[in-house]
Amino acid sequence: MDVEEVSKAGSFAILLLEDDKRLGETIRLNLELRNFKVTLCSHVQTARDAIKVQTFAAYLLDIELPDGDGIELCGLIRARDPEAPILLITARTDEQNALRGLSAGADDYIRKPFGLRELALRLEKMLLKYRRVQPKLQVGQLELCLDQRQALYAGRDLQLGRKEFELLRLFVGHPDRVYSRHMLLDSLQGEQLQDRTIDSHISHLRRKLAQAGCQDLHIVSVYGEGYRLKREVS
Repeated sequence: MDVEEVSKAGSFAILLLEDDKRLGETIRLNLELRNFKVTLCSHVQTARDAIKVQTFAAYLLDIELPDGDGIELCGLIRARDPEAPILLITARTDEQNALRGLSAGADDYIRKPFGLRELALRLEKMLLKYRRVQPKLQVGQLELCLDQRQALYAGRDLQLGRKEFELLRLFVGHPDRVYSRHMLLDSLQGEQLQDRTIDSHISHLRRKLAQAGCQDLHIVSVYGEGYRLKREVS
C-alpha cells in the first residue's frame, strides 16, 4: 500500500495547532476531505487540554503561538508517545526554531507557504511508516473494502463505479457530516465534473443501496448545503 492509500484506509485523528484562522481552516478542510478527523486548536493550552483526553495518530504543530511555544508541546507529546508522527509548521526564515523542534522530537518540518497536497503527502508518508493502516471502513451493515475498492451491504456487493465508491467512502468516513457539491467535486481530484454530475452519482448510489435492501442508511439532501449520510437508529 502506497502513501496515497493511507488516508483512504481509515479515519486517523489529527491534532492541528495553528493560530492563523484562515490557514488552519483550509488545512482542516483539505485533510478531512482525505478522510482524516482533525481537531483544530489555535492556542497551546487548548492543544494541551485536547491531548489529555484524546490520543491522536499524528500532530501538526505551528511553532509560534499567542500563548506559548509549539516546540515545548512537541517535547511533551514525544514524552507521552515515542512513535507518534509530529510535523512542525514553520516560517520560511525560521530555520533555527525548526532545528530546535527536530531536537525536541519532531519528525520533520514544512515551511510556509506550502502546498496542501505536499502537506497531506508528508503526513500520509509518516503515518505509513509508524501506523498499521486499516483496510476497511464500516457503518452499520455497510462495509467498504478499500484495497479492493468494493462496497458491501450485508455482504452483498453494490457494484459501484470508481467515482461512486469514492463519494461513498467520503460519506462513510464522516457519517452525518454535510458535504457541499463543491467539497464532493474536490474529493474527486483530477476529474472534470459538474455539480449536476455529482447529483447523478448520488442518485446512482441511492438506487444501489436500495437494491441491496439498505433501510438504515440514507444519503439525504440538505437544502441549500449539500448531502450527508444519515443513519436510522431503531
